[in-house]
Amino acid sequence: MADAQSSVDEGVINDIYVSLGGMEIELDDDPLAFGPKRLNSKVAQARGLLTQCEAIFLRVSKDLHMLKRDHRREVTILDLKKTDLLANDPEVRAGRNLTDREAIASTKLRDEIDHVNSLELSIQDLESLMTVVKAKRSDLKDVQGRLRDQLKICQ
Repeated sequence: MADAQSSVDEGVINDIYVSLGGMEIELDDDPLAFGPKRLNSKVAQARGLLTQCEAIFLRVSKDLHMLKRDHRREVTILDLKKTDLLANDPEVRAGRNLTDREAIASTKLRDEIDHVNSLELSIQDLESLMTVVKAKRSDLKDVQGRLRDQLKICQ
C-alpha cells in the first residue's frame, strides 16, 4: 500500500473499496428449492470472501500501525528541530516575541511540517478504510451465519 515514509496511494485505497464492494453473496429466497449443495457452495464462497477480507484487514492494520509510528517519530523530530531553532538560530531569536519566533521557525521547517501533515492525512485515510473493512467483515460473517441457518433448515 505505502512504504512507511510516504503517503498512502489513493489508487490502492480505491482498489480496496472496489474489492470490498464486490464481496457480495446473494441469499436465496427459497433455499429448499435449490438444496444443500448450492448452500454448501455459498458457505464456501462466504468463507473465501471472509478470508480475502481478513487479508485486507491485516494489510491495512499493518500499514496504519507503521504510519502512526512514523508520524510519532516525525512529530518528535519536528519538535526537536523547532526547539533547536528557537534556542540557537540567530534569525529566529531576533523575533520580537515568542509568537514571532515560532512563526519564523515554522517557516524554516515548512517541508517537515508538510511531511507531518501528509502523514496525518494518510492516517485518516487508513482509519476510514479500516471502518469500512470492519463493516464488510461483519456483514460477511452475518451472511455466513444466515447461510448456515438455511443449510440447517434444508437438512
